Amino acid sequence: MNFSFVPNQGLMVDERHITEFDVKVNRIFYYIEEDESKKNRMEYELVAKMFDGTELPPRRVKKLNNLSYFTLWTEIMDAGLDRWERQMLLLRLQTSCEDAKQVKMYHITSNGYQTLEVGKEIFVAGDYTYMSNQDGIQLEVDENVKQMKWKNKVRLADKKNADRKEEDYLMASPGASEILFTAVLLSAIKFVFIKAGFNPAVCINLYGKTGSYKTALTQAMMYMENPSQFMCSLVNDQKKMAVKKVQQCYGFPMILEDYHPAATGYDYKRQISMMDAVVRHIESNPQSAVVFITSEFLDGVESLQSRTLQIEAQNVDLKTLTKIQQEQTMATIVMNFLDKLLGNMKDVIETIQTQYEALSRHGEQSMRIEESIVFLKITAILYGKYVDNSDKLKLKSKLDKALTLQKEKQKLHLEQLSMSEEDRVIKVVCELVDDKDLYRRCSYKDKALYRGEANEMLVSNRGVFLSRKALVYGLKRYNCTGISVKKIILALSQMELLDEDRGGTHTTKVQNIRTYCILYYELKERYEELGDTGDIRPL
Repeated sequence: MNFSFVPNQGLMVDERHITEFDVKVNRIFYYIEEDESKKNRMEYELVAKMFDGTELPPRRVKKLNNLSYFTLWTEIMDAGLDRWERQMLLLRLQTSCEDAKQVKMYHITSNGYQTLEVGKEIFVAGDYTYMSNQDGIQLEVDENVKQMKWKNKVRLADKKNADRKEEDYLMASPGASEILFTAVLLSAIKFVFIKAGFNPAVCINLYGKTGSYKTALTQAMMYMENPSQFMCSLVNDQKKMAVKKVQQCYGFPMILEDYHPAATGYDYKRQISMMDAVVRHIESNPQSAVVFITSEFLDGVESLQSRTLQIEAQNVDLKTLTKIQQEQTMATIVMNFLDKLLGNMKDVIETIQTQYEALSRHGEQSMRIEESIVFLKITAILYGKYVDNSDKLKLKSKLDKALTLQKEKQKLHLEQLSMSEEDRVIKVVCELVDDKDLYRRCSYKDKALYRGEANEMLVSNRGVFLSRKALVYGLKRYNCTGISVKKIILALSQMELLDEDRGGTHTTKVQNIRTYCILYYELKERYEELGDTGDIRPL
């Protein structure tokens, strides 16, 4: 049978008139599911022509029989078609399949890099899609993935402009922002490390006291349009949700926000359990996000301390921070980096493997964060090789310096945390009262001049007198994280290192001022028994 359509005559078969409209299959879509638990399916794209030859918009159907053409195109009146006419239209559709274009439509439900067919690789990260060869292939990306949108998406950044912006990110918090910047780059290119045979299970804890801009600094580094989509609250969200989100956010950074070590009982254990679950998940599931935590130092959480790179938010330059918050060029920087790597995949993978071999400490005992540091260093090397090949930014050397500083801080913190609570209190308090630059010393014979101010200490033969605000002041100046005035006073009382009045306040009155009278000579004797435990001052 030979079908033909002639305008103003209609659809014919072997010169016999069928209908006043034509319909045929234009393309056949084969939907291939990424999720193997789901069945593959196919759809037919139909095109139609009116009696005068006017083409109607294409429509897709899942099957060819029992079609209502009026439902597909209201311009077509099919109510009067008889059985033979409908059979001929079905045969017209079936025979047109032979000439229809075959299209493979891959249904993508997650971020990541994968090979669809030989020589056809794709990378999906939210609403950004890369295809090495588009011939005969189309992608249908799930809406849950596409809603992860890039901020100010630009395919290729102007290199000169990007250099200037990169420098701003590195200078926002010297000693910390170099690490944050590199870790954010790693978030986007983690798939390349996986392709090279590694799992960069990197978790960074940006710690600092309240008001140190740690959350603002972290969010300023993000390259997503809506960072809240990539965040979980350690206070308000559930562990199950956090683990699910760290999996969904593969290809992006994910933030666990506001760990509060001062919480007690269930609330404290709940936060620890959530962080631990997320870190263990990224260690066993390569296709997951790089994790950032904002908090105080992870005091007393030994399993997390050794698996989390802890960096201190310090010396934040507010002018620079405001600038990067306003200009928001991180998406441009990251996408430019991605484009360079995706165009040189074979060489990139070889570079990662070579550098890992060179940087890893094979057979040596080391902290578990050492491998995270190796992956960050390799990321900086890749950036220098494919983007900043003139080394104008000097990212690798700046990162090395920042990592050395922060690693020493972390090592010192961990050494202190390995001490008993009593020994740590003795160490902290003794070094506070021995610091001649910290407090203005007032002799007991001049006690009438003592006002109990934050920077004052009264000295007598009994011991030294400090007000509560003076202790708070000293702890802040020494940046003592994870130890509170309450812990200190309770421990000193239990060790009988306080000369205190009755009544349970652990204080004594001087000039009508409530103070803590610390028995200095007994304290000093206990301190000297500890031996050399290092300086508690921040590096």
